Amino acid sequence: MAQQDIQTWLSSAYADQYLRAQGEHLNRAVRTAASPTTLVIGRIGDHAIIDKLDLPFLCRVTIDSEQLAAGRVDVVASNAFLPFPEKSFATVVLLHGLETSDLPHQTLREAHRVLQADGHLVLAGFNPFSLLGLQRLVRTPALPKGQIYGLRRVLDWLNLLDFEVVGSSMFQYGPLSRHARLRRYFAFLESVGDRWFPLLGGAYMLVARKREIRPNLIGLKRRTLPQKARQALPIKSSLK
Repeated sequence: MAQQDIQTWLSSAYADQYLRAQGEHLNRAVRTAASPTTLVIGRIGDHAIIDKLDLPFLCRVTIDSEQLAAGRVDVVASNAFLPFPEKSFATVVLLHGLETSDLPHQTLREAHRVLQADGHLVLAGFNPFSLLGLQRLVRTPALPKGQIYGLRRVLDWLNLLDFEVVGSSMFQYGPLSRHARLRRYFAFLESVGDRWFPLLGGAYMLVARKREIRPNLIGLKRRTLPQKARQALPIKSSLK
């Protein structure tokens, strides 16, 4: 996604509605995972929620130099190439950072690299398999332009990096609208979405723990869930 497209979208009524819906889930996630050393990557989120935690060391990074001049970020850098040593942070908050990067796999690897063992990753993303994803195809301004990734694909990436998902939620089951009347019309979807179609939310929030790989004694094998069992783990809202 081009930075200009993101800025245009963030100043729209669509973004205002989305960020209000995201706020409750982001608040739960960061309160579950936040630590004294927290890195925030990305702009598509309500940073005031994180600022209110008053963390001893909070670093915000984005590729947009104008945000640095405005005092909204601390470091200007690419999501895929972070200027920090390994294991610098106990928490990394990645707010739509995969979608705003041309190198999503590398972005996730960088988040893993700078995260301490047993640290937590908070990850937000849009879901293409939803009414919001469908709306994006017929009405482009509803979401910023660019590639978005399905939840199953993101879970596969996290699994390859040995992350363990410890909390998850989906939200924004209805389409975004600039009109209050239409927003009220679709409001009931938010109250029944988790129960009726839990995998079809327009966006997701994940909390994943970076598992520390410890050496095994010779002759002993690490027990893991079978592949089918891991895929069957529920992704229904668990951020309470």
